[in-house]
Amino acid sequence: MSTSLTRVLTIDRPRRAISVLAFGMPFSEDRGADETGIETVRLFSPGALFCIVWWRRFGRRRQHRTLAVLEAAPGHVQAEPVGNVQPNAIVHVFIDQYGPAGVDGSVDQLLDLIQNFKVRGIEPERVSARYWRRTAHRILRGLAAPELAESDYPKFEPNI
Repeated sequence: MSTSLTRVLTIDRPRRAISVLAFGMPFSEDRGADETGIETVRLFSPGALFCIVWWRRFGRRRQHRTLAVLEAAPGHVQAEPVGNVQPNAIVHVFIDQYGPAGVDGSVDQLLDLIQNFKVRGIEPERVSARYWRRTAHRILRGLAAPELAESDYPKFEPNI
C-alpha cells in the first residue's frame, strides 16, 4: 500500500486569483513569495480531509468562487483530478458560486458553517465526509444544513 502524501498548492495573486485552505491539518507546509504573490505548498497524509476555496476575478464586477471538500487519496484508491492537487484526490463536495461574496450563495453558506464549527470548537477536518456531502446536497436544494450527529463527529460534545 502506498503512503505517498498529497501535495496541495494554494496561490494568492492579489486582485486576480486566490486559493485558500478553509480547513485541514497538513502534514507539512512551505510558503514562498515573489513579486506576483504568495504560494503555499501543503502536504496531506492519505485519508486526510481538507477544504479549498478558489476565487477568480473576471473584469471589474464579475467573480467566481469554488469550494471543494477533498480527501487525500491512498495510492490504491481511484481519485479525480483537481487543480493544484497532486496526485488526484477523492472529491466529496465541489460547489460554484458566481457573483460577490456575502450574498448567501452556496459557497457563502458552507464557509459560514465551517466558521461556526470552528467557533464552537469543532474541527471541520474531523467531521465525516458523509456529513459534508449531505450538507452540500441540502444547501444546493435550498435547505438548511443538517445538525451534526454523533456519527458525523464521534468526539463531538455539545456545549451546554
